[in-house]
Amino acid sequence: TAATIDRFFNGQDLTGWRSTREEDAVLWSVENGEIVGRSTGLKHNAFLLSELSLANFRFTCEVQLKDNIGNSGIQLRSEPLPDGEVKGYQADIGPGWWGKLYEERGRGLLHDVEATVEPGAWTKYEIVAVGNRVRTFVNDVASVDRIDPAAARQGLLAFQLHSGGPTEVRFRNLKLELLDPLPPHAANGSVPGTFPTSTGEAIAGDKITWHKTQLDDRFRSEGVCIADFNNDGQLDIAAGSQWYQFRSTHDSVNADSQEQNQQRPLTSTNLIVGPNEFDPKVYSDSFMNYAEDLDHDGDLDLIVVDFPGKQTWWFENELGSRTKNLDPQSSVLDGGAALWPRHEITSITSNESPQYLDINGDGRRELLCGVGGNHMAYLSPQTHPAAMWKIHPISYPGAPGTERFSHGLGVGDLNGDGRNDVLITGGWWEAPPAGTDPTQQWVFHEHKFGPACSQMYVYDFDGDGDNDVLSASAHDFGIW
Repeated sequence: TAATIDRFFNGQDLTGWRSTREEDAVLWSVENGEIVGRSTGLKHNAFLLSELSLANFRFTCEVQLKDNIGNSGIQLRSEPLPDGEVKGYQADIGPGWWGKLYEERGRGLLHDVEATVEPGAWTKYEIVAVGNRVRTFVNDVASVDRIDPAAARQGLLAFQLHSGGPTEVRFRNLKLELLDPLPPHAANGSVPGTFPTSTGEAIAGDKITWHKTQLDDRFRSEGVCIADFNNDGQLDIAAGSQWYQFRSTHDSVNADSQEQNQQRPLTSTNLIVGPNEFDPKVYSDSFMNYAEDLDHDGDLDLIVVDFPGKQTWWFENELGSRTKNLDPQSSVLDGGAALWPRHEITSITSNESPQYLDINGDGRRELLCGVGGNHMAYLSPQTHPAAMWKIHPISYPGAPGTERFSHGLGVGDLNGDGRNDVLITGGWWEAPPAGTDPTQQWVFHEHKFGPACSQMYVYDFDGDGDNDVLSASAHDFGIW
């Protein structure tokens, strides 16, 4: 996590690292800020493990194999075994093996193309792992680009000394960056019901400048969402029937300047035949967009709330539906133009401000909206991802805020009991204690929160210990 990443490597000793066998500890040391593995010959593989478990990350280092003799590797998303060996992906190091991908104690050699290096010189290695996709770069040249639903998606990072003759390998300039394919507020385990909040500091000076990037010249969607849909470590943008991919050339991955990032080209990809476009004077069929891995295959799918009163759909991202090695030299995901299968979540989604938040504190987000019979309800996925979602009504039929074009809907703890309540412009439903009969209606408290509005945000804005409510006018001017 962000709180523990500083413990990865302190540059002075092996605090936070351990060998898989007690007798192998003497093989590893730190010299001049470099992790050194040195053996006079081994009958078994020796490993040095980081104690941090990693899921989505970018790791870079420089490695030197003395005299280009012997064999080593960087284990990723791996697990130690009782016999001292390690199971998982390995980015290989050594003559005849540089840049190859091998699965220790698994399927063996997975990528059999050797990278070009200067023997005995320092070689830059970069590993980007997001979801079911792993990419490696050797001296900034793409080497491996593999989508593999069967591979582990979390585990330890380790260095290897291979069995055999004398070997000395050095690793320096270790850098670890955590990648999040979803904005942090949407991550599993976040505080239930929370929205993103700014963590930045004030900007010096009296002027803030902005750069505008045009994604399209057609009106396609009322709403968008931001997520990494192709697991390349870059956040993309989805808009209803189309998504816009930030091209993941290695130059853009490592771009240091703001100007370089601003000028990165975008590639649009259709989700359906078309894609849809609309007259800007009317409405679209895509009011809200959310990203979530609904089929648990390691890539993010797209939830689209249609026009008010109509369906909510999810589009199945088939990036991870099968194992494949991609062309590592291509900056655009080949095959991304394939259409995404569409599944229905619910037949009616009323209120123009539906929410997708963790309402009941179970670690997964639910869809909050008006449903058939004008019930206020939240909906949750069922065991089979293609099944329509289960409806959990919280109100009586004909409840306020559940009409097709109702405005104003929010989630948050209004009474300080630690549970998420549901609010509309005319009042709020109080969440019952845990263990309450799930068919029981929530108690409604009338209160005037203001005129028709958009989403309603619950937050302690004045710092007095109780939550406040923020919203903005639906079709007029004003924020309150």
